[in-house]
Amino acid sequence: MSIVLSLVLTVLLNVWLRRFPDHGHRLSRHLDELLRHEDEAPGSDGGVRVFVPWKAMIVTSVVVTIVVNILLWIT
Repeated sequence: MSIVLSLVLTVLLNVWLRRFPDHGHRLSRHLDELLRHEDEAPGSDGGVRVFVPWKAMIVTSVVVTIVVNILLWIT
């Protein structure tokens, strides 16, 4: 059941991002603004931009979920 739910949520997230591509960009800009405000604290030097490979994270999450569920099913 959890494998199916994980796959469904992954597909829904990908469909949502493809259907509304501006939401991903807006969310990214919003997070950048939030982080920029935090970086403006006294003593900060401007911060470092972090690249998050979200597609790889989704694929890894699905694969790990499947592997864990197979291991639990076997034992």
